[in-house]
Amino acid sequence: MNVGPRVSEYCDLSLRTRIRRSMKFGRISRNFWKYAALLSVLFVTFDIAFWRRSPLAPLSDSELTTQILNAFSMPNFKNEPPGQFLSEDWTEEIGSRPLFFDEGVHCGQAVDLFVGVISKADETEMRAKVRKSWANKAAYNASSTRIVFFVGNDKKIDTSEEKRQFNDIAHVDVDESYYNLSLKTYAFLKYQEDFCPQAKCVVKIDSDVVANIAGIEELCRRQNDTPIVTGHCHHEWLPLQRDVSSKYYVPRYIYAHDDYPPYCYGAAYMFSGQQATSRILASLRQTPFLRSENFRRLSEDAIFTGLLRTLVSVPLQNNLGFSVYQDEYSYWCPQKKSPVPLIFHGSKEPIEEWKRMTTTTNGSTSLLSYDRWKKCRLRGTDLSSAE
Repeated sequence: MNVGPRVSEYCDLSLRTRIRRSMKFGRISRNFWKYAALLSVLFVTFDIAFWRRSPLAPLSDSELTTQILNAFSMPNFKNEPPGQFLSEDWTEEIGSRPLFFDEGVHCGQAVDLFVGVISKADETEMRAKVRKSWANKAAYNASSTRIVFFVGNDKKIDTSEEKRQFNDIAHVDVDESYYNLSLKTYAFLKYQEDFCPQAKCVVKIDSDVVANIAGIEELCRRQNDTPIVTGHCHHEWLPLQRDVSSKYYVPRYIYAHDDYPPYCYGAAYMFSGQQATSRILASLRQTPFLRSENFRRLSEDAIFTGLLRTLVSVPLQNNLGFSVYQDEYSYWCPQKKSPVPLIFHGSKEPIEEWKRMTTTTNGSTSLLSYDRWKKCRLRGTDLSSAE
């Protein structure tokens, strides 16, 4: 039997197979280092990006506030109770609507301090007591300070005669309601911008506050042109109320973040410095305030001294002379001056409280005075930057 050709054919096939395998192995070998280099680069990149990544720079208060506002009033997927908020938000644009029934009264050019008292139309007796006590023109410099009461709509109360007699009432075209407090504050700031733009300091005060206007005038004189918000302020982010039974309850679908930016308690606070209130008002366009009823139902102080202030990076200044939610006075301690209570919140009898405030012995200017030390410690001295 002749097997030569078959053996030869088999040998040729085996040789070709071995050659192909050898060539394939050669290609793999030649590309091995190329693949290895690529894998090394990918591994190092992954290691740097994920395993040994440097901590990300924290967001600024302004950046975080912007994120919070972008997520405001999401769909209520969890069916949270709305509390004081609306299940379906009103989205009417109010930016161009008239805020007042009558033309405001322009301040004189000498006015440095503008004070707005947020009052209700039916608080006629309270306003009378305020005019006889801390807002009595004998208690402050009436040529450089102007005080105006801001009242809303009440069908049962006509304030026109009171306004004619005292010329110190601004009638805001909003219904008297707890939910409209932020609109009243907005109207107050717009009034100041339109009729008292030269004021260096702008103070918002609730009607149950007793104020030492002469002391606030001195505080205003000491402020520079840097925009700032002064009051009983907290410099840390403050938690929202999630208890549905609370007057201040805010559901997560309305405001998802757990905290408000740092803010000042709303009983009384002061804007000062160049264009402070104008910057706050300009920031409204970066928020849902002018188009969202639910946004306006957030806490008024958290809106104006927290969210809006943070957006335009106006700093806070805590002043212990603003006694808010306290039983006794606390004091502003200016250098080389006696300690001064500026604000006391929660008084139902302004005349009696004003008498107590003005007859309280505030203490000597001397560091050796025990009374001053008790009220101020080192505040108001060269050993402390705080007053």
